This record gives sequence, structure tokens and C-alpha cells, in this order.
Amino acid sequence: MLIWIDFTCPFSYLGIKKLFSIIKDNNYNIDLEIKSLLLNPQLKGKQDYIKSLSEKYNIPYSKAENMAYGATKMALEDNIKLDFKNLRMVSSTNAHKLIKYFENNEIYYDLIVSIFEKYFLEQKNISNINVLEEILTELNLSNFSVKDIIENNKYLEEINKDMYQASTFKINSTPTILLRNGKKFIGSRTEEQYIDIIKQSLEMN
Repeated sequence: MLIWIDFTCPFSYLGIKKLFSIIKDNNYNIDLEIKSLLLNPQLKGKQDYIKSLSEKYNIPYSKAENMAYGATKMALEDNIKLDFKNLRMVSSTNAHKLIKYFENNEIYYDLIVSIFEKYFLEQKNISNINVLEEILTELNLSNFSVKDIIENNKYLEEINKDMYQASTFKINSTPTILLRNGKKFIGSRTEEQYIDIIKQSLEMN
């Protein structure tokens, strides 16, 4: 099972957090592969989150606010409080490079959730090396050099491969799950829906 995510997508955050929890709580032995899909690959610096949505999708600011409200409402169902008015859109490239490096590490899933929470709950700039170092320190991984990781072109190449693969399957939004039979599930799902998707994936093994 493949799932494309981006760290600046609230639905990716809500979906991944729920999916990881279901897999852990039910001891599902599933081959889950995280794929990168940068929603704002050209972004430099920081930008008002709502404004960035408005410009990206070429919609009025008010409509972009409604999009954010939809995520806020969904998050509250899981007791997660999101604040888009004070959130800034930033590049997620460095964060994706970091998870590529730790792909086979036992803290991999914890790292992914930590990056999401550092961004959406603490509203930290996850493109910043110091912020990413802070995340690794909290996971007892302070002996790794974030600078060396993000300067390694290997991980950018892996991200670009994920992006290209997404385009071949006509995937352009996150989160999107792709099963081996080509079936796609776009957007964050309920717990029951995720369990059904996992069972479908397991039946293909």
C-alpha cells in the first residue's frame, strides 16, 4: 500500500495519524510505503497559509478560508485544534528529505508524526534546520546531522521519483492511498474506512 503525503497538508496529518494508530493498535502486518508529494515545491520563505491556498488554487480568499475551516472541523473530531490564521506556509522539502534518510529506522513513523505536529500544533518552520534538529533531539536522535542529510542530493532525487510516480498515476493531492490493484483513495478517511482499506490491501498479499 502506497500513500502520498505532504507535511503542509492538514488532511495528510489527520489521515496519517489515524492510519498509524489503527495499524499499531490492531497489529496489522501491512507493507505501508510513504511517498512524498510536495504541494508547494517552488515556495521560498514563509507565506500566510490561507493566502497561499488562495493563490495556489486560484480561488477567492474567502473560499480558501472555507477549505481551512473544513480541515479545522475534521481535526476537532479527533480532539486536534488547528489554527490556520497564524500558520505560515513553508517549504516541506527538507522535512521530506529527513524522512527519506530515516526510512528504515525504527523511529520512522514517530518522526513523521512529530514533523506534522511540530508544524500544525506548534506552528514551527519545518524547513528550518534548527527546527528539524529539535525534532530529532526530542526523538533521542541528536547525533545525526540534519545539515548533511538535507544537502545530500540523493534524498531530493528520491522525492522527485515519488513525484514522478504520482504523476503517472494521476495523483495530485494528498493524502492519496494507492493499492496494488490500482484502486485509489483520496483524502483523509474515517477509522472504519481505513480499516476497510487495510483489509483490502492485506487480501492482495
